[in-house]
Amino acid sequence: MDLNLFGKLGEVFRLMFSSFLSIELMLICILIFIILILNTVYDNKLYKIIFSVLLTYSFIVIVLSGNKYFLYCLRELLKNLVKVLIFPSTVMYFTSIMLVLLLLLYSILTRKLTKFKKIFNYSFFIFILFLFYSFVFLAMTYNINLLDKRTIYDSDMLLSVVQTSNFILIFWFIYTIFYYLYGFFKKKFD
Repeated sequence: MDLNLFGKLGEVFRLMFSSFLSIELMLICILIFIILILNTVYDNKLYKIIFSVLLTYSFIVIVLSGNKYFLYCLRELLKNLVKVLIFPSTVMYFTSIMLVLLLLLYSILTRKLTKFKKIFNYSFFIFILFLFYSFVFLAMTYNINLLDKRTIYDSDMLLSVVQTSNFILIFWFIYTIFYYLYGFFKKKFD
């Protein structure tokens, strides 16, 4: 597809008006945008409720209009997540380490977290960093080329370090989601 900027914009506009569903979704997105602006200006609880209803409605419309495709995409997403966890790559591992470093800096600098949550984050992030340092040390010791995707699977020890680190990060992520959900519902219903 060799289109200039105006050709690409023309394709986007053709897509926006190609079916009733795309027009409906465009109108829902415009309404959501207007409600977010009104919420910012007036800070009214009604706008937050309308926003939540519209967002939920748009999600339901997408799911119901493409039920089989949505389930297929969800199944593929879960399959790829498991593949990344069980068969990691060094690029994904380095990306997760960068995420851990950013989250560690956030935990250090923020005043919004409780002392317990900060200590919990510190312990998990420091352990993940220890595993990363072990990973680098093993790669240097055994002269493993980390740019080759297959070399991580040649060493059981290296693969175990990466998989353990990924599982710990996923556990931390799931715990954090439940921690914030608990805090949200506790504040909402107390």
